[in-house]
Amino acid sequence: MIVTYNKSVFSMVRFYKKKTERGIYGLNNINQAVEAVSSGAMSKRKAEAVFGVPRRTLGRHLQELVIKPGKLGRYECALGEEVEEVLSKHIVTMQQTMFGFSTGDIRKLAYDIACANGLKHPFSTEKKKAGKDWLMGYLKRHPEISLRTPEPTSMSRAVSFNRANVQKFYDIYKEQLDKDSYTADRIWNMDETGFTAVHKPARILAKCGAKQVGRITSGEKGVTTTAICAVSAGGVYIPPMLIYKRKRMTDVLLKGSSPGTIGGCSENGWVTSELFVKWLKHFVEHAKPSKERSLLLLVDGHSSHKSLPAIDYARSQNIIMICFPPHSTHRMQPLDRTVYGPLKAAYNRECDKWMSSHVGQRISPYDVAQLFGTAYVNSATMRNAISGFSCTGLWPFNPDVFTDEDFSASMITEEEDPSAVQASATTKSTSPAVEGPAVDSPAVVKPPPATVLTPSAVEGTAVEPQPATLSISRAVTLIQHLSPLPHISKPRVRKRAAESADVLTSSPFKKRLLEKAARKDSKSKPVHHGKRKEKKAKKQKKKTCREDKRRGKCNMVKQLQSTVKKVKQTRKKDRITKTVALDDTAASDTDDRVYHCLMCSEQYIHPPTETWIQCRICNGWCHEACTAGEGSRGFVCDFRQ
Repeated sequence: MIVTYNKSVFSMVRFYKKKTERGIYGLNNINQAVEAVSSGAMSKRKAEAVFGVPRRTLGRHLQELVIKPGKLGRYECALGEEVEEVLSKHIVTMQQTMFGFSTGDIRKLAYDIACANGLKHPFSTEKKKAGKDWLMGYLKRHPEISLRTPEPTSMSRAVSFNRANVQKFYDIYKEQLDKDSYTADRIWNMDETGFTAVHKPARILAKCGAKQVGRITSGEKGVTTTAICAVSAGGVYIPPMLIYKRKRMTDVLLKGSSPGTIGGCSENGWVTSELFVKWLKHFVEHAKPSKERSLLLLVDGHSSHKSLPAIDYARSQNIIMICFPPHSTHRMQPLDRTVYGPLKAAYNRECDKWMSSHVGQRISPYDVAQLFGTAYVNSATMRNAISGFSCTGLWPFNPDVFTDEDFSASMITEEEDPSAVQASATTKSTSPAVEGPAVDSPAVVKPPPATVLTPSAVEGTAVEPQPATLSISRAVTLIQHLSPLPHISKPRVRKRAAESADVLTSSPFKKRLLEKAARKDSKSKPVHHGKRKEKKAKKQKKKTCREDKRRGKCNMVKQLQSTVKKVKQTRKKDRITKTVALDDTAASDTDDRVYHCLMCSEQYIHPPTETWIQCRICNGWCHEACTAGEGSRGFVCDFRQ
């Protein structure tokens, strides 16, 4: 037997507008007026003038004749105010652990709470969840709760950003600050960010109810270009460095960029160890460190920052490099917190303007520097830089800038992070606030006693309707039972040693790098062919018919791929031969003429070592690598587009 309730007690129009001003003074003013009159501090007339509560209403409250103080009408809250307050705190806790509720989850939880306690409710027993009207009313009653779009956060970031790792970084940072009495103009942060010619359009005005709204972009997926920026705690910026995905660098790529910008190239458009050393020289040229005025450079743990050439050059130029804890730069790095967000928003706006003024054209790699330069000049403000160092506690120094709520996500796991354990052991003597294990164990909620009803126990049985009241302690226990805090019971299997914050230019770190390089060289020694065959024979396992068939299919696929590769190489050789033949013909007609690449200005040498292609309009010649792989068929150089 399923219990049904009178829904008229709870049902209400979705957008109700009051037609009178009754009860506009609110429950808080009523309580203050009652307390003032009861204590004899005010008369009823004066309390009416001060708090706006009518004397008759005040008299009923003094005589305790009001059943529901502060409420008007016959409508009631399905779960009760106390239960909703506990539910709001639980929602905030789940959001802080990065396992927040969706609208469907909270509606289902509200239905389970009402059924488990036999509360009167108008919720659907078929869908087993509260209605949308209840959700809208709940959000109105609790303005501290709102619907937000979460930012994707990896499990590594959630676990690694814990108090032990952060405290170890601040201890190292504080030690370096005290050594040389650094000021704001000597503390720098450097980081990379990527962007493409395919931007993210801004929000536009459109017809209400339209199913799909679009805006033109250069393509569907662009090539990544990396920008390296650096800023000091005093609000000073170093001119950026742009890294393109190509073979050669040409000055045409930096046309229209901000003053002082330098460029570089790599195979994938990302920073490499060689490019980082080049940026360090650019940094030294502008920041001008010296033996009497050393600089503190805060970087992330990318492998390009930990190479021996970069560390040796930084040590020779009096630059102290400190590495942030792994997977924590989204909270601790000033550039990520306050600079790169406005920078990318400004870059997207510049791309929107360019697409609107160049209808039918696409943003090429030669336009990226100008768009980025304009955005960089507009967004790289002193206020953003100073606030970035302030909100991370780097300057002014504030190691307590992060509270326990910020580390809630790291408590979802029961495993102990090796780097955090090492950090806690190191900082135990210097920081009394960090004690115990590196990652606090989560507060695992035990199930409530068996007397608490569950939704399955309520269905199919006759339950006497109860008023919409529930004690706070019982509500807390019930909500924690129906929606416990998430945690991981099975620890991860680590395949490599965990990293932590460290001084990259210190002698111990350099020694570890040298030892690592020595071990790598010893492992890379050649192995005799006979010994390799013996090891392979020992590791060989028993083969089954199914594995033999799969191996045969793999061999067929490999043969097909090798055939296709040979055909492509043959076609490429033919195309190179034809292109070189064009060069020879042109050179034989005008023996005194000298050819140069339109992009990099390199002179043509016979016989050519690279592929040259000709513009079909100006008949000029370019390296194929300098044209971003556009091909020889129908090629038009950038000067004729």
